[in-house]
Amino acid sequence: MNMGQPVNGCAGVRTRILFYLERDLHLPFLLPIHQQICRLCPGVETAFYAVPYSLPQRGLPGWGLDEQELQRLATTARLVDTVEEFSPDITVFADACTNVYNWYNCGKRVFVGHGIISKGGFYTTNLLVRRDNLADLICVPGPWHKEILEHNVFTPIEVTGFIKSDRLFGEHACTREAFCKQYAIPQTAIIILYAPTFNDELSAIPCLGAQIAQVCEPDRYLIIKLHTMTDSSIVEQHRQLAAGHPRIRFVEEIDVTPAMAAADILISDVSSVLVEFMALNRPVVAVNNPRQQEYENYQADDIEYRVRDACLQVTDTKGLLEAVVRSIQQPDELARQRMHYAEALCFGRDGHSAERAARSILDLANGVY
Repeated sequence: MNMGQPVNGCAGVRTRILFYLERDLHLPFLLPIHQQICRLCPGVETAFYAVPYSLPQRGLPGWGLDEQELQRLATTARLVDTVEEFSPDITVFADACTNVYNWYNCGKRVFVGHGIISKGGFYTTNLLVRRDNLADLICVPGPWHKEILEHNVFTPIEVTGFIKSDRLFGEHACTREAFCKQYAIPQTAIIILYAPTFNDELSAIPCLGAQIAQVCEPDRYLIIKLHTMTDSSIVEQHRQLAAGHPRIRFVEEIDVTPAMAAADILISDVSSVLVEFMALNRPVVAVNNPRQQEYENYQADDIEYRVRDACLQVTDTKGLLEAVVRSIQQPDELARQRMHYAEALCFGRDGHSAERAARSILDLANGVY
């Protein structure tokens, strides 16, 4: 790819590219690609569509964007009420959204992935991933993802890098200084990020509960960033936990990346963040929920379980506290393993992943694939 230069001959292309938002967690993937496409090829017409909004609750995932997020998005992009209204030539999905009711009105389809792991439904040998053959192009974070998908998927696959990693690397990366200033945290403090997933069988939340606050020694600050699909009652519990403790901060923003940039240590479980944080080569503590194997799509050889040798693994608060101390005292203990997985799962790490994805999408528009 000719990075940094406009796409040759694209200015006259009257291509219409739609970005399909199924959930708010897709915004940090689709927005940067949209920005790069507009920069590289101003002649392309773009728009966003978001499915009707609903809160995550009673074990059901949330959908769409709330009114505040819609208004924020409308300041930078065109919003449409229906896919048919825009009549796209290409639709970009941050997921394998094969349940789209108006699938045949989407034009060519691009999947850019919504995470870096599998949870039994994405980067896995499960036959379910054959649905990705419905795409015309797939952009994946790393070479390992492509290798896994190629067992069942015959659509063109491009290794473009993990989109959200652009905010960890490159000239526009998030900084610890800015995060500490925003959340009133001394820069000399040890910052511990707690970012669990939402599934009952996989999440660290049932294992730790409010005891997570015990990691807050006087020189430590705890940052809580819950998955956007976490049940609203659990979100409120953790929000109140932070409100009642001087060294706990609760992050409301959708994207966890600024918190990752600031953190010295990560506590997670079977979340995509577990692998994303490895690209920074800082200590990771993985909480193993005892119900892990009850998860409907559990497969022991999926990415999120195979990478756990690069983490300190725990099952309860006692083990967690010991692992945090060990991580502080020996931060380089598993550095080699972490970087091995970063190379395989987070291509580039240079701030240009969204640009590579945008160029691949424009290549699709120009008939390259």
